Amino acid sequence: MLVRSVTTILASACSIAVASTAGAQKPTDTARCSRGRWLPPRPLRTHEGYTIMAPRASVLPLNRNTLFTAWPILTYDSTGKLVFPLAPDHAKATGPEQVAMAAIADSDGEARLLPSPRGLLGFPLYLEASASDAGVVHALFGSDDSMPATSLISVRSVWYTRMEGEGWAVPERILTSENRALFSPSYRSLIVARSGVLHAMVGMEAEGLRYLRRSTDVWTLRHVGIQRDLMGYPSIAVLSTGRVVLIVQAGVLHPLTSSMSSVDVTWSDDDGVSWTVPRRISDPAAEPVYDLHLFADEQDALYAFWYQATDPDGTPTLRPMFGAAPGRVQAAESTDGGETWRHFPPSVLLPNAGELRLLLLPDHTALAALANARDDQIITMSWSGRWSTPELTSAGPQPFNPSLGLGGAQRPVLVWGITHRPDWTTTMMTTYVPCR
Repeated sequence: MLVRSVTTILASACSIAVASTAGAQKPTDTARCSRGRWLPPRPLRTHEGYTIMAPRASVLPLNRNTLFTAWPILTYDSTGKLVFPLAPDHAKATGPEQVAMAAIADSDGEARLLPSPRGLLGFPLYLEASASDAGVVHALFGSDDSMPATSLISVRSVWYTRMEGEGWAVPERILTSENRALFSPSYRSLIVARSGVLHAMVGMEAEGLRYLRRSTDVWTLRHVGIQRDLMGYPSIAVLSTGRVVLIVQAGVLHPLTSSMSSVDVTWSDDDGVSWTVPRRISDPAAEPVYDLHLFADEQDALYAFWYQATDPDGTPTLRPMFGAAPGRVQAAESTDGGETWRHFPPSVLLPNAGELRLLLLPDHTALAALANARDDQIITMSWSGRWSTPELTSAGPQPFNPSLGLGGAQRPVLVWGITHRPDWTTTMMTTYVPCR
């Protein structure tokens, strides 16, 4: 039953992601190297030679290796048959703990699988992990507390676990509500860890956003006091003052469409008890907005990034974006805690792209990755006040779900899935290295 259920969930998730395909992108010359370059991609694999699929993986440093967290992490033999290295006979899994929820990989992409925690009551959907200042890995996931899961979008409960050594602690249920949690990536933020405190946002049906905060091992859950329809693509950053800044997709009244949207900002200076009235920070020429990302650096400067969907000629589109679309990556900066924002020139127009992922490096350079499934490409760019020329990596077949993070030696790592067939997918991995 578990094998069938795991495969069904992954196949459904992959079909949604693969549907986000796009048109043609003109390749650029990637032979020249200005700041750094991505190494040739290679499949993530076990020491036995099985290829690994880690859907929507969080990428984190662990000593000199790279930790990937996701669920379910599946492995395949050379023919695309599912195998279970953590199960006694490798042929089938008889319990969730025999399905991997983490993999530790070396620089060559050879990985060792770590089992799921004991005590799982259901499928841990959309696992999201982050490393704290002290290097502890914390994770949240949603669950319907059932086998199989009844939804790939909303869940009954939200759970917390952390990595202890090279194993997961017994999960702790931190939220259960009659209003189901919208725990899919479009309605929940990444986890932010700062000064020993964890912060996250999750959308709740018929309620709006809820702020999750963990301090001194205690979780507090507070409703975010803004309009309940403001909960698309929430992204948060935490300043040294304790201010929690949130950006979110907001609907904009438009005479020709109901699909126009803006980036709105709000913040709390009292641990989420109260929030400022949301204010629009994006310009109409940089809308509609999707895939929002917010970061804070060590000097409390805020950096906001988002994907602007357009028509093929570059004008703001009046149609909703489902998957990939023409568009640009936009950037804005605030140095006064979110009060005012400076806007930068956007990237060049991308004929087709989607699933924007961002990573802010210690030198304030941002790395961006997007997927273009129809042309079997991963698009990467860097930003440091202006966008670099997009570089195209041959990444097929049908790349989806790119993820960025820091790996071993604090080097950026980029992963994405490829589709051999609907029931056989593989995670590809590449590392960003300085020019020589």
